[in-house]
Amino acid sequence: MTFSDPLLDSDYSVHGESPTDLDAFLSSYFRAAKGALSPNTERALRADLTIFTAWCRDHALAPLPAEATTVVVFINAMEQVKAPAT
Repeated sequence: MTFSDPLLDSDYSVHGESPTDLDAFLSSYFRAAKGALSPNTERALRADLTIFTAWCRDHALAPLPAEATTVVVFINAMEQVKAPAT
């Protein structure tokens, strides 16, 4: 599946892409959005995306665009290892 990212003015296909391609896409996105969020929010978002994409890779699921069921299963899995406030 391919989607357009107006912020980057590019198309990106996530199914079948290598982890390096996804990492490069996310890095480009964060560079383009630099300064739009507070530094703490940027760090938290980067950490959350790192955890989510690693979990998706471990479960052979596409992280972007994520299916609703993927997000639900991820949240349920995280409640086993993270505090409720997290």
